[in-house]
Amino acid sequence: MYSVTNLDLLLSKYPSYWADFSNFNATLMLGNGPILQEWRYYLAIMAASRYDCEPLIGFLECKFQEHHGNPAWLIGGLDASDRKLKKITQLNALLAHQPWAISPDHIAVLFYLLL
Repeated sequence: MYSVTNLDLLLSKYPSYWADFSNFNATLMLGNGPILQEWRYYLAIMAASRYDCEPLIGFLECKFQEHHGNPAWLIGGLDASDRKLKKITQLNALLAHQPWAISPDHIAVLFYLLL
């Protein structure tokens, strides 16, 4: 089930950009890949949380649950999530606030998610 968001309404004024954005988002969140879909949504929640973006967090929490994410993760936060996701916390903070400070060691953490 797809719900129309305010972002969809805004981007619908720019059809070619909206189409590209929608395709990118679908590929990123729903496409084939080694990271579970519910984990993708939890990572997105982590990213949105860095900016306290409550509307986006709420939307992503719904998507997380739609993809059979563990509700305990939403209640207990990062402490209740999988240990692999905890390892990405520092990279998440750097991506949000100081992307220029990211090093190869930070990127290496991503490979840990795939193991």
